[in-house]
Amino acid sequence: MEIVGKGKVLRIFVGENAIWESRPLYEVIIEKALEEGLAGATVAKGDEGFGASSRIRKVRALRSTHLPVMVEIADKPERIAKFIPLLEKMVDKGLVYQEDIDILIYK
Repeated sequence: MEIVGKGKVLRIFVGENAIWESRPLYEVIIEKALEEGLAGATVAKGDEGFGASSRIRKVRALRSTHLPVMVEIADKPERIAKFIPLLEKMVDKGLVYQEDIDILIYK
C-alpha cells in the first residue's frame, strides 16, 4: 500500500482498564484497525497522566492501576475518517483527536 503524502494521525487515550465486550479496549481498537486495513497502529502505555477525571494516575510499585494508554493510528485522511464512527461506539471515557501529517516513508 502506498500512502506517502498527506495523511492523518488519530490518537486515542483511554485507561488501561477500559473494556469493550470483555476485552481490553486498546487491544480491540488495534484489532479493528487491522481488520479495516489501516496502515499502522501502535499502543503506548503511560507511566503517568490525567484526563477528564482530573486525577493523576502514575506507576507505583505493586499498585499501578488505571494508567493511561495511547493508541496511535496513521493513514490517509479518508481511511481515518471512516474509522472514527467505530471509535465513537467503543470509547465511552477518554480522548480521541486527529492531526494532519506528512507521511514521508511507509514500507
